[in-house]
Amino acid sequence: MKVTIVSPGYSSKPGGVTAHTARLIGNWTRLGASVQVVENCESVVHALKEIKGFGSTAVLIHYVPFLYGRRGVSRFPKLLVKGLHKIGIETTLFVHEPGVPPTRLPWIPLSIAHKFQLRTLCNHLDHVVTPVPAWLPLLPPGATVFPVGSTLGEPEEPFTTGAALEAPVVFSPFAAGLQWEWIADAVAAIDSDPGLIILGAERETFRNHPQTSPFYDSEWDFKGYLPGDEVLSLLSRARCVLAPYVDGLTSRRTSAMATLATGTRLITCKGHLFDPAFDIPHISPVNNRSEFATMAATIWTEEENDKERTQRFHWFRDELDSTALDEKLLALMNSGA
Repeated sequence: MKVTIVSPGYSSKPGGVTAHTARLIGNWTRLGASVQVVENCESVVHALKEIKGFGSTAVLIHYVPFLYGRRGVSRFPKLLVKGLHKIGIETTLFVHEPGVPPTRLPWIPLSIAHKFQLRTLCNHLDHVVTPVPAWLPLLPPGATVFPVGSTLGEPEEPFTTGAALEAPVVFSPFAAGLQWEWIADAVAAIDSDPGLIILGAERETFRNHPQTSPFYDSEWDFKGYLPGDEVLSLLSRARCVLAPYVDGLTSRRTSAMATLATGTRLITCKGHLFDPAFDIPHISPVNNRSEFATMAATIWTEEENDKERTQRFHWFRDELDSTALDEKLLALMNSGA
C-alpha cells in the first residue's frame, strides 16, 4: 500500500497539521504502508507527477485554506483533486478548517470565496472527513466526523514521578479565540504562586504580543517551547489547564487534546463549534465567564483525585487513541481500492 499525504510546507511550517502529518507517517509506516509527503503546493503538474511516480493507491489532502495561499484562495487544491480523479486515485480530504467564519465582518468576501472553493473541491472526492461536527453542513452528504486526537503523543501512564505544578497551566497562549479575560479572572480566583505557568511562549514574546500583552504578569512562569514528550510530562503534573475558546473549538486544539491525553483536568467552555461528545463529566465545559472562574477555583482547591484522573486518562485512550484513529483513517482511504 502506497499513500501520499498532501501537507503544504510540511518541513518548514510547524503547527497542528504538520504534527498530525508526522504522526500519520509514523503510524501508517508501522502498519506496513509506504508513505510520502507532497509539501510543495505551487505546481499541480509537479505534485501529480510525484504522486504518480510514487505509485500511490490513495491520497490524503490536509485542508486548511490558508495553507494554500495568503488569503486562503488557490487554484491548487481544486486542480489537484480533479487531476487525481481523472487518473483514478482514491482521494480523501481532511477538512481541519473550512475557511473564515462569515461572522467576522471584515472578511465576508473571503468567507464566500472559501465556501465556493470547498464546494468545488468536494465534487471530485471519494471521502471527506472533519474533526468538527458543526462543519458537516458545509460538506457534502456522506462526510463524516473524524477526530484528530493528540498530535503530541500519549503517555503510557496517567502519572509522573515529578511534584505537582504550583499553578494552573495555559498551553499555546496565542491560539485564536483564547479568551484571556476569562483566564485572568480564573487566575485571580485561584490566587496561586506563581499565578500561571505558560507553555508554548517565551516571556518577551508574550509580553509584546497584542493578544496577550494586556495580561502579562512578571511573576508568571514561562516554560517556552518544549519537545512533545516534555510538554506531556509537564501537563501530567498539572492540576488543571485553562482553555476557554470563544468558539468552543476545543476538539481541534492541539493543547486541549494533549491535556486530555495525560488525564489532567481541562477547564474549557462551550461555543457554536463545541463538539457535544466532549460535554461529559471528565471535561465539564462551562457556559460563561463567571462559571469559568468558579470552576477553576473549585478544581484548584479540591484534593487531587487519583481515581478520577485515571478514569480521564483511560477515557481518552478508549475514545481517541491515535494509533486506532490512524488505522481507521487508512482503512477508509483504501476502502474503494
